[in-house]
Amino acid sequence: VDLRPWLRARLGGAAWFVIPQVAWRYTRYGSLDGNPVDLLGRPDSATRSVPIASLDAGAYFERNYVWHGHDYIQTLEPRLYYLHVPYREQTDLPVFDTRELTFSWNSLFRDNRFGGADRQADANQVALALTTRILRGDDGSERFYAGLGRIHYFEDPRVKLLPTDPDPVGDGSPWIATVGISLSDWWSLGVTQQWDPDGRNTDLSSVHTQLRFHKGGIVNAAYRYRREILGQAGLEQTDLSFVIPVNTNWNLYGRWNYSLHDNQTIEALGGMEWKSCCMAVRLLGRQYIRSVNSRENFGLYLEIELNGLGSFGRDTARLLDDAILGYTR
Repeated sequence: VDLRPWLRARLGGAAWFVIPQVAWRYTRYGSLDGNPVDLLGRPDSATRSVPIASLDAGAYFERNYVWHGHDYIQTLEPRLYYLHVPYREQTDLPVFDTRELTFSWNSLFRDNRFGGADRQADANQVALALTTRILRGDDGSERFYAGLGRIHYFEDPRVKLLPTDPDPVGDGSPWIATVGISLSDWWSLGVTQQWDPDGRNTDLSSVHTQLRFHKGGIVNAAYRYRREILGQAGLEQTDLSFVIPVNTNWNLYGRWNYSLHDNQTIEALGGMEWKSCCMAVRLLGRQYIRSVNSRENFGLYLEIELNGLGSFGRDTARLLDDAILGYTR
């Protein structure tokens, strides 16, 4: 049982907001009989109860200007997120489906650095972030954005996934910077960088670009690097995906995700779609691995969709949505 009732109030106006929130998380494992964790002396049932308090505040500033004869709006958006969660001993709780989430821009404003119910992180911290955007004045489309942020710890986090995991190092998270630019209506480019000020290292670096063309065509290309941090495996990957409309009825799909670190294909996906006014047929083949040490798997997906009535066969919508950035059915 995992319960998390909360109470939130949204205060503010057109140019600012303040959102205080309090929550209470209660988790209970009714029976752990026969679980290997019992060998560590843990009981066959366990509970956790912890309050969670946060304050999210921000403001919006903007100015109008003209550049090369076109009207633009530039925004400046500071944001503060304070989080307080008292420490609770959780080594008697098992780990079934919980992992520490990869640090990203959204991690600045989360109330738990773990995904799943088995761990609730303690926290006494504040995240400070600053974002700026440039919007086109005639239609409001975003032409440029940039953001910079970091979490500062008032107290070192103590909750770990496993007792043997290393303790966090430093007085806060890495600095995270993200920049994106629309070079045209059909071409965009983005860069994300994470830098550890204590170790003076780049923790993560990624570059991605997207091309959009006629009738829903998409081509994505990306490069990602992450160094090994606190036992978390490092990676260096390239990722290429596409949707190519051949004509009114036929589309081609594909993705190739390759690990430069391991000289191994992580996922290769290819397929086609035929659709008309009344129905659609999709056939996809997928070769993938679940982890570096696992064997390769192969899947074949066939789906037949009757417009307005439903579909049967393997569901391809979620697979394509996860594999191809910007894919929509």
